[in-house]
Amino acid sequence: GGAAALVKTKQGHEICMGVNHYGHFLFNARIFPLLLASKAVTKKPARIVSVASVAHESSKGIDFEDINWVTRKRSEIGTYQDSKLANVQYMFSLGKRLKERGLDGDVTIVSLHPGFGSSELWRDLSWRHRMMIAAITETPRNLSRNEVRAAVDEGLATGTYTNPSKGFAGVEHSYGPPVIGEVTAVAKDPEQCEKLWQKTEQLVGEPFFPKP
Repeated sequence: GGAAALVKTKQGHEICMGVNHYGHFLFNARIFPLLLASKAVTKKPARIVSVASVAHESSKGIDFEDINWVTRKRSEIGTYQDSKLANVQYMFSLGKRLKERGLDGDVTIVSLHPGFGSSELWRDLSWRHRMMIAAITETPRNLSRNEVRAAVDEGLATGTYTNPSKGFAGVEHSYGPPVIGEVTAVAKDPEQCEKLWQKTEQLVGEPFFPKP
């Protein structure tokens, strides 16, 4: 991941964090009353699935003083890694707040690394690279079982992270049935998770839980 030009969202945020984290945070916040209300109909807790990536393991931590990569030389892979770290930290941050409010029985939140699929994500690569990727990835249909388990497995408690069970040297957890996995220390660090939550509310301009 070399240096790349800074691309921003309409709101002025670095685009990778904006699309992968802020947008989902704000969407979840605005539909949260509906998630709470759904239990009266389904008789089961609602479920939020935060789709992360094994790429979160490569992030050393989010720079909260320069979260928009204004003073640093922007790295495309670095911004992606940080945004995927945010997806995992969001799970722990929201999970903590659900428990504090006594809502952990009404909504659960889990996260996952979906694996690597032979999708249009690789469309700009050379045909040689696309052939190689096709040989080491699963079809999107097969890969979807990872998201499906995260969404419907009632045995997964808040704070659970899943990933594919198989891989190969250098690319672990890239395909196969989903299993419960581990996240990095910084991904579950309470102080870092809290900083992300506070910074996110500041940048999106509204709290997740409105004040009474």
